[in-house]
Amino acid sequence: MIKRYLFFSVLVGVLYNCALFREGLQAPKSGTIEVTKPASKTLSINVSGIVVENGGNPQSMQSMFLKPWQDVSLEEGKASSLFTSVVSGEPKSDFILDLEVKEDSSANIALALITGLTLYLFPSSASAEITLKGTFKKAGKEVGTVIRKEKVTFWQQILLIFVLPFKFPGNVMNDIRHDMVFDIYKEANQKAFFK
Repeated sequence: MIKRYLFFSVLVGVLYNCALFREGLQAPKSGTIEVTKPASKTLSINVSGIVVENGGNPQSMQSMFLKPWQDVSLEEGKASSLFTSVVSGEPKSDFILDLEVKEDSSANIALALITGLTLYLFPSSASAEITLKGTFKKAGKEVGTVIRKEKVTFWQQILLIFVLPFKFPGNVMNDIRHDMVFDIYKEANQKAFFK
């Protein structure tokens, strides 16, 4: 019985021993988007992305990493009340939002390997700068661009199991996505891109 609990404790420790911390370049989502007149336009969203790892060559971001950005941009667009319809990839919409995600990350692979070999007793980290560029277009012409940035640091160590409930990487990244996309819509509205 004790072996079972020991095995379970080690398994949980190895699987859930990481935390993600944001540096705070992007303010958390606050307030609402002020809409002066009822929505009458439609919006189509296209999302693309690139990843630069350890200063190497830019590579296209895989679709499984772009999907959360697509989902959040659709959700925030619908919640903004700026548009009658918010869809993905529809070229006949009144406005088109091209979201470009760039993730510039750096990690020490050797240190991460040591962390794994020591069952996460020895800590390691990786960091990334996320840049989100939103370009709004109307009738094929660029109306304006909004850029948002955030830096994050990912730590791995067995003792971080106590921090995990508060800094779970998936939750932190989801908050960052919502904050950045909401801020892009908010600034675009303030700059009157949707006339």
